[in-house]
Amino acid sequence: MQAMNRVEGGSNRAVGRSQKRHRTSVRILLALVVLGVVTGALSATMPRAPHVSPIVDTVMLGRVLITSTPAGPVVARPVLDVRARRAFIRLPSGGNSGFSMDGRVAVFDTTTGVLLGTPRVAHANGGSVEQFDNFVLDQRDGRAYVVGYQDTPPLGFQVSVLGTATGRVLRTAPAPQGVLGNGVALDAQSRRLFMLRWGSGDMPISMLDLRTNRLHALMSLIGSPPRGQGFAFAGPPLAVDTRDQRVFVAHLDNRRVSILDAVSGHLRHTVVLGLTPPAAASTVIMNSVTVDERARRAFVYDANSGALTTLDATSGHVVRAVRVARSSTSPLVDAPTGRVFVLASGTLSVVDARTGQLLGVTPNLGAAGTPVVDAPTGSVIASDFGSRSVFICDGTTGRLRRRVTLNGNPTSLAVDEHTGRILVVSAGTTDNTGVFTDASRVSVLDGRSGALLRTVPLGAGYGSIAVDTQAHRAVVIMSGGQVAPGPDAWGWVPTKVRRALPFLPQRAPGPRTQPARVSVLDITRL
Repeated sequence: MQAMNRVEGGSNRAVGRSQKRHRTSVRILLALVVLGVVTGALSATMPRAPHVSPIVDTVMLGRVLITSTPAGPVVARPVLDVRARRAFIRLPSGGNSGFSMDGRVAVFDTTTGVLLGTPRVAHANGGSVEQFDNFVLDQRDGRAYVVGYQDTPPLGFQVSVLGTATGRVLRTAPAPQGVLGNGVALDAQSRRLFMLRWGSGDMPISMLDLRTNRLHALMSLIGSPPRGQGFAFAGPPLAVDTRDQRVFVAHLDNRRVSILDAVSGHLRHTVVLGLTPPAAASTVIMNSVTVDERARRAFVYDANSGALTTLDATSGHVVRAVRVARSSTSPLVDAPTGRVFVLASGTLSVVDARTGQLLGVTPNLGAAGTPVVDAPTGSVIASDFGSRSVFICDGTTGRLRRRVTLNGNPTSLAVDEHTGRILVVSAGTTDNTGVFTDASRVSVLDGRSGALLRTVPLGAGYGSIAVDTQAHRAVVIMSGGQVAPGPDAWGWVPTKVRRALPFLPQRAPGPRTQPARVSVLDITRL
C-alpha cells in the first residue's frame, strides 16, 4: 500500500512539473505576443519620412575580377557607352593557362539595369585589373573591340568586334601573335586599331584597318630589358590623338617616344625624352602615354623615376620635363581644367597641361589610389582604403581642402557632374578571418562641404563604380564574399525556448557566401 502511495505521489509530482513548464511556456508566449503588438503599434504611430530606393536593379554575377594593390583591393571598373546606354564588365572565365581569365563580358542596359548577355570574347594578355585595358570603345560607330587570345574556335590571337547596342559578337578580326592586353589604341576617325605585341627581344607595333580587316606590320620599338630583368606597365604605352591623327608610342628603353601617322602608319618623329631614367631595377616599368587633344599635348610618364615629360602633339618637341611622385598608375589628364594629376605614395602632384609646369605638391594623403575630378566644384578627389578617408583637394594647386572619414574602407570613387556630388564605394568591416561583419555601401558626399548626404547598402565585398551622367545612372560592382549572420532581433530569447517555438526564426549556423553582384542606381534619387 505504501509502495502504491509512493508511486502515485511521484506521478503527481511529475504531472505538476509538466503543468508548471506548460504554464511558463504559455506566459512567455503571451509576453512575446504582447511585446510584438506594442512594438508594432509604436512603430506605426511614429512619423516616417518618404524614402525611395535608388536601386533600379541588381543582378548576381557569381564572380568578378579582383586583385590586391598597395592602395587596397581593386575590382575591374565598368566601361560605359553613354550613347548606347550600355555598361561593359569583364568577367572571370575558366582556366586559360598563361593568360588573364577574362574571356567573357557582361553587357548591361544602364537605363533598366537588365543584363543583356555575357558573350565570350578574347582573353587579355597582360594589362591591369583596375582598367579594362584590352577593351576599346568606339561610341560613334557603335562598336567595341576586345583584343587578345581566343581559346575557342577559331583559336589564336584576334579581335572580337561587339555591337554595343546588342552586346553580341558581330565578327572577329586578325591580331598579331602575342598582342599585349594594354598595348591597344583606336583612331576612330581613320578606323585604325594599333596594337603592341611581344617579339624576340623587341616589341613590334601593328595596325589593323577595320574597314578591310587587313593587318599591317609597322615598326619595332627600341630597346629591351636586360637578361633576367622583367618589366611591367603603369598604364598604356601608346595613345592616339584623333584630332591631329597621331599615334604616340613609348619605347622599351624608356628614353624615346615615336610619333606615327594614324592613317598611313608611317613614322613621323622619334623624340628623345628630357630626363634620364634611374639605374636599372629588378623590374622596369614601361613608360605610359596620355594625350590631351584640347591642349594639343602628349604626356609621357616614367614610373621608375617619376619623370613626366610634356610633348607638343603637333611637332613632337619636348615642352618641359619635371619630376613628380613615382606612381604605379598613369597620370590623370583633365582636359576641361587643363591639369595633369599624378598621385602616388600619398603625394598629389599637379601639372599645367599646356606648359608642363609643376603647379603644386600635396603630401600626406595616405596610400590614396587613382583620383577623380569634380568639375562643378573645381576639386580633385582621392580616397585611402587604410585610413577610411576621402581627400578633397583644390583642382588648381592640389591644396587639401578637407578630409572626410567614412565608416567603411573606400575602394572606388565617381562624381555626378550635374550636382558635383561624390559617390564613394566602401567595403564593410571584416573580422580577422576575412568575414564581412557589416554591409558594403555607396556613400553620397556633398562635393563642396564633404558632408555625408546619404548611405545606400549594397551587399558585401569590395567594389567599383562608374557614372553615366546623361542617363542619370551609376553602375556599381560588388565582389561578394563571406558574410557573418546579421543582427538577431530574437537573440535575447533562450535557445531552448526558441527551439520549442517553431514560429520564431532560429539562430544562423555561421557565415554564408554572397556572390558578386552588379547594381544600377538612379542618381536622381540619391
